[in-house]
Amino acid sequence: MMHLEQEKLNQKIKENLEQLALLESIDSSKQNTIVALGSLVITNKFTFYISSALPKITIDKQEFIALSLQSPLGVAMKGKTTNDSFSFNGINYIIQEIY
Repeated sequence: MMHLEQEKLNQKIKENLEQLALLESIDSSKQNTIVALGSLVITNKFTFYISSALPKITIDKQEFIALSLQSPLGVAMKGKTTNDSFSFNGINYIIQEIY
């Protein structure tokens, strides 16, 4: 029983280290013009930070949704540019700005 718990913890540590490595690889000084890793994407519905799947982030009452490019929503917006639109789960999004 203890061995199974140790394996679960080791797997969780591995996942967390991979997530940390991904976040550390993001060049925050880069100005993005297309939706890619590290982009801040402002749409008509939400503001997304393309990074890793994380809980919702609130800064100065502004909500940000952090998501992975491998997520279904990330795949739907990957490679899009300002003024492009896309749909996901019946919701239409228009990209207003990308940073």
